[in-house]
Amino acid sequence: MRKIVLKCPKCKKKMKISDKVAKYRCPNCGEVYKYTKLKKVYFSVALVARDFLVTIKEFSSAIKGKYAAFKNTYKYMKSLKKNQKKAKKAKKWK
Repeated sequence: MRKIVLKCPKCKKKMKISDKVAKYRCPNCGEVYKYTKLKKVYFSVALVARDFLVTIKEFSSAIKGKYAAFKNTYKYMKSLKKNQKKAKKAKKWK
């Protein structure tokens, strides 16, 4: 069973509950928290949305990394060709 971390409505401290519709008692203040089907759906949707945003962020950073690597390789190859041309010209003059 999956665990969910949420804040107690009374004392605002974190409490860990299982992802099962039931009543849970806060270990800090003793307040009873009802985890209903509606709250379960809300947490499931929130979890999916959070994971989606993390995936988008990772995908974006991967694209940026690939672009930076391509750009650096292009600059390197361009300077390498330039240096090779200079070396060929220098050999012709000797």
